[in-house]
Amino acid sequence: MAAPATAEARSAYCSESGDVCYGAAKRGSAVSLDLTLAAKYFRTFRVCVTPPRGRSSCERFGVRRSGSVYGREVSWNRHFPNRGRGTYRVSWHGPDGRLGPSVSFRR
Repeated sequence: MAAPATAEARSAYCSESGDVCYGAAKRGSAVSLDLTLAAKYFRTFRVCVTPPRGRSSCERFGVRRSGSVYGREVSWNRHFPNRGRGTYRVSWHGPDGRLGPSVSFRR
């Protein structure tokens, strides 16, 4: 599947209710893949990254509490391979499947 066109590309997503939000954010030279939950809906989740070239890779992470919300910040640089310049697609998965649409970031 091709990456979304620039006009359709998004770097963040929130469910209609706002209970589940996730996104890819550049912080200096690092990319953070963030999940925020209004409650602890599940204990673990999976993040899958599809590079511009090559195979998708997935990692499982535990949900943590941060103040009144739950979630996790995951460092793309530490957990996923850098496959060069281009658009990377990222998807988040809970125990029942994908949490919503993919988001993307450029390297």
